[in-house]
Parts: sequence; C-alpha cells; structure tokens
Amino acid sequence: MQRSGWMAVAGAVLLAGCGRQGMLEVHAPADAAASLAAVHVERPDGTARMTVASNGAAVAIAAMAPGARRIVLGFANSNHQPPTEVAVDEVAIAAEAHKIVRLGALAFEVAEGLPDLNLAGILVRRTGGGWPFELELKDTGNTYYFFKPKPLPEGVYEVAIRYARSTAPSVVATGVRVSAADTTTVRLDSGFVVRKPAGPRVEGWKVTRQGETAPWLEVARRSDNDEPLWRRVIAPPGTYDLVLRRTAPAGESAPESLVVAPGGLATHAPAAPAPSP
Repeated sequence: MQRSGWMAVAGAVLLAGCGRQGMLEVHAPADAAASLAAVHVERPDGTARMTVASNGAAVAIAAMAPGARRIVLGFANSNHQPPTEVAVDEVAIAAEAHKIVRLGALAFEVAEGLPDLNLAGILVRRTGGGWPFELELKDTGNTYYFFKPKPLPEGVYEVAIRYARSTAPSVVATGVRVSAADTTTVRLDSGFVVRKPAGPRVEGWKVTRQGETAPWLEVARRSDNDEPLWRRVIAPPGTYDLVLRRTAPAGESAPESLVVAPGGLATHAPAAPAPSP
C-alpha cells in the first residue's frame, strides 16, 4: 500500500441564505473525484437535504442553519444508474463558525489483464476507527467505477470482491489505513485461474485458505454453460485448498493445493477423478 499527499482543487460552490448561519466545507483528495457523483448534507433524520457538490467536485462548500448535519456521498455507477449513497459523518454546525471535514481516499493499482468478466461487485468496509461504513458497488452493465479512487472517511478498511455465481464476497485486502487528506493505494496483482478438466462435468468449485474453515470463494456454473468457473480470480497471495464438485456419482474431489504467489497468476489444472470401482 502506498500513500500520496492531498491536493486541493476548485470545486462546485453552493451558498444558501445569510444571517447567523454556519459554513461547512467537505474536502477530498483530487483523484477521488473520479468516482464521486454528489455530496449531500442533511439533518440526521434525512430532512432538509441539500446537494453541495456534484459532477466530481473534490471540494464542497455550503452555508446552512446551525444544528447537526449528516454528510452523504453519492458514488457514481455506470449506465446512467443512480449513485450509491453512503453516509460518512455527522457534524455539528455552529452559528458563524466554519467547519471543515477532510476525507481521505482509497485508490487501486490493479495488474493489467487480471480482472475478468466474473466481477459482480466490490465492497469497501470500515473495520476500525469510526462508525460503521460500507460501500458496495454492483455491476450495472460494466465495472468501470469498481477500481476508481474512492473518497472515504479516515479509518481502517477491508476490500472484498463479489464474484459472479458466488455465495459470499471474497476479501482481497485487510488492514488498509485511510488518513484524512491522504490517498492510500492498494495493489491487486495476484490471483489464479482453474483450468477446465476432463471427466464428469464440474458443477462448481470452492477454495479455502489453508488454516481456515469457511471457503474464501465458492462458485457454481450457470444452468446452461460453465460460466464463470474458468475465469481469472483476483486473490491475495497464499495457499488454498481447491475442491471440485462434479456431477454424480463423482461428487466432491479430494482437496488440491493451489499456491498464489505475490504478483503472480497461478494456473491450476485439477487432477483427473479417480476411476469408479
């Protein structure tokens, strides 16, 4: 993971009203504007919403009446789908006072040619350092925004990918620390691909990190074809146990070791099933 310094850029400005109001500024690192569709400010009960920035502004400035306010970010989605909204903070606005909120950002460095057509979603979840925060972007026709830099409140995060036809998201990065006004970069440069084996049809497979009990990823084929069983998978380095699930009477295979090296793409050809007695 790498971090880069904060850069201020000009953004949309909306000034509303006058008198004994307070001022709120929301700043995000400039590179995070790529995934930001809007910044909203509202009361904690969701009323009195105002949009203080839109179309990728990295700085939002607004005047408003004193009181508690919730900051909501709208993350862009593809194909004209509405933004995915997540509340990032609640602040107190005082009369004739100036409140500044500085967000950090999470960027991704993804190895060229590693992502495949099996990406169904990406999740960014805060695991420490603040109130619950979870962002999930889903495939809305393409994955253009999945790995764009994302403005986030400071804290510790994990990143997970939801794969097509899988039972649960798969964690690809943990302990990612995002600091206010900084950009933290997560590198995703390793993974694996399972080659289609001969023998009875494979209905699905699962991989489990050695030393753990729950599958890291479990996928099943479509009813009419093998998708997405033989697609590339972004996965953190480590040793996994691979188990195939074939049609009866073959059933589940014995576990096979699959080793993912840092910065590498492991290609695994499963063993042929044992002959029937």
